[in-house]
Amino acid sequence: MLFINKRDFIKSKLKNKTVLFVNCYHPIAKEIIFFLSNLLKKEIRIIIIGKNPAYVSLIESKVIDKNDYRNERKKYVLSYDIDSRNYLHVKKAFKQIKEEWGKIDFIFHFDDYFFDKPIEEIPIVNFKYLYQWNQLTFFNILKAHQLFIQTPVRILTHNTENKKTLYHYIKNTLIDYSKQNYQNISTIILKDSMFLQIHKKITKQFLKVSVIDQNQIERILYDFLRNKTTIYL
Repeated sequence: MLFINKRDFIKSKLKNKTVLFVNCYHPIAKEIIFFLSNLLKKEIRIIIIGKNPAYVSLIESKVIDKNDYRNERKKYVLSYDIDSRNYLHVKKAFKQIKEEWGKIDFIFHFDDYFFDKPIEEIPIVNFKYLYQWNQLTFFNILKAHQLFIQTPVRILTHNTENKKTLYHYIKNTLIDYSKQNYQNISTIILKDSMFLQIHKKITKQFLKVSVIDQNQIERILYDFLRNKTTIYL
């Protein structure tokens, strides 16, 4: 067997593949996007989704070649500033993705909401957000993929190792359900300190900060592409 380094392995597995990033400006997602864009240039097709138009545009600007016209950009980047809690938005995006590219090989799902309080201190509205962001967005993406793309897909998401949080169980519920229904899912398990760090309020300034280094990015992608179901960071 020919042994190659992690970067070469990642490149060989993702060359000419299509990757969807849900919540593209999540601190981990954006670092993976930038890494893959630099590694593969136009030899990978990237789809980015996010609710904030300005942040989606900012991430897109880091990926596209400044010399490319819009029709040329569509050959390797598609972007959608939509609310993934709204299935009609997701459905419309997937319909276009099918028309433009016809497939998705990998889904990196980082659209979530975290509220670290005991249950008696969680306002009803926050529980609603916990459900919507951590289950409804995930379900909408899976449903749209099954409806429009219908090809095998590998999924990467993340969770906290802290089993005292309601977030952990809400997130795990749909992950476990999906695994039982033939979805191939890998979960990044984050230590509490890192999890709290990446769930700071997103601002333009925070988007400039890297919360994981190059080695961690390579390890996530390497383990994911080797079909590890649990990735500890």
